[in-house]
Amino acid sequence: ELDGIGRRLLPQKLSGVFDSAKTVDHPILAGSPSRWRVPHSRHNEVPEEELVANGYCIVSRSPEAGADIFIKQRKSLFVFVQGHPEYDPEALLREYRRDVGRFLSRERETYPEMPRDYFDEKTSAALNEFRDLALRDRNIDLLEKLPLVRGEGKMPHPWRDSAIKLYANWLAYLTNRRAEARWSDKVSVTAPNGRKSNQVA
Repeated sequence: ELDGIGRRLLPQKLSGVFDSAKTVDHPILAGSPSRWRVPHSRHNEVPEEELVANGYCIVSRSPEAGADIFIKQRKSLFVFVQGHPEYDPEALLREYRRDVGRFLSRERETYPEMPRDYFDEKTSAALNEFRDLALRDRNIDLLEKLPLVRGEGKMPHPWRDSAIKLYANWLAYLTNRRAEARWSDKVSVTAPNGRKSNQVA
């Protein structure tokens, strides 16, 4: 939990690549475009209205996925990300294959939804055909015929540049704050009378 804010269960798993937009200017998004794409894969969410009510600043938001990146300044800056900018191009593919396998092995009762805006039309059509087959003949041996294997090594990676920018800005922010703290220590020295002086040591 964050400041007493509990996660809220979603009606179904949120999975796919979604549009996200910058909502405020902040150093961790310096140089970022106003909009970018980011993967989300989760069964729950942290409600945006509760985050704002508890002093969190939403720095990016997705119309479909909700609060994307949010921050809170305490003694240091806390950065929270509901999406997965760290995902490699095939991460959602692997998760979907895993979930299909769990359905075929009867570890779950419902067939998983495809990640949104992730597969191309041809792959999506093939996966829908496979879904119909799996619903007719629920057998773990079918997993070897899942069309996903044909896409391995060929999945797009539209969030890569924005993810690199985010982590580079975050590291730069931490480095700058550390440098500022060291400078503050240098200019604050103790005078003979025990009082603080702002002279450079």
